[in-house]
Amino acid sequence: TALLAADATVDLAKNDGGTPLFVAAQYGHHKVVTALLAADATVDLAMNNGGTPLLAAAAKIGRALLPVCAPR
Repeated sequence: TALLAADATVDLAKNDGGTPLFVAAQYGHHKVVTALLAADATVDLAMNNGGTPLLAAAAKIGRALLPVCAPR
């Protein structure tokens, strides 16, 4: 949350298109996912290979993060 407080770019993507939200969802970091979404991270921003945070959440732990990442 320190980066968010410092106005970090929430949707800044790596070379592969992976955003902080994608990585947090991929590794099952529920609190980070929630914080990024509260900071208006784009939930459906796809990686270069088409992967989205929603797909990452489903692949990792599924049910716990799916409601959090589902498009609003």
